[in-house]
Amino acid sequence: MKVAVVGTGYVGLVVGACLAETGNDVVCADVDAPKIANLKASKLPIYEPGLEPMVVRNQRQGRLTFTTDVGAAVERSEVVFIAVGRRRTKTDQPICSTCSPSPRRSAST
Repeated sequence: MKVAVVGTGYVGLVVGACLAETGNDVVCADVDAPKIANLKASKLPIYEPGLEPMVVRNQRQGRLTFTTDVGAAVERSEVVFIAVGRRRTKTDQPICSTCSPSPRRSAST
C-alpha cells in the first residue's frame, strides 16, 4: 500500500519506519528541508531503540523515502497520516496554526 506520513518527528518517523517495515511503500514528508536532508543521509533527529537500523534498511530496500513536497507525497498515496506537532498556550489550549497548513496543503493537491 502507498502511504504518506506528514511530519517526521517522534510520531511520524516511527510510524513511517514501522509501516515500511511491514512492507508498505512509505514516503515521509516534512517542510523542514534540513531535517529531510539529514533523514535521506540516515541521520535521525530522534532516538528510539532499533529505529535507526529500521530506517536504513527500509531506505535501502526502497520502501521508505523522504521529501519536502507534501503535496506530491499525499497525491501518490492511498493513505495519509498527519503527524505534526501542536503547540499549546499557557492555559494548555491547543494552537492549531502549526498543524492546520498540513491538511490545507494536502487538500490542494
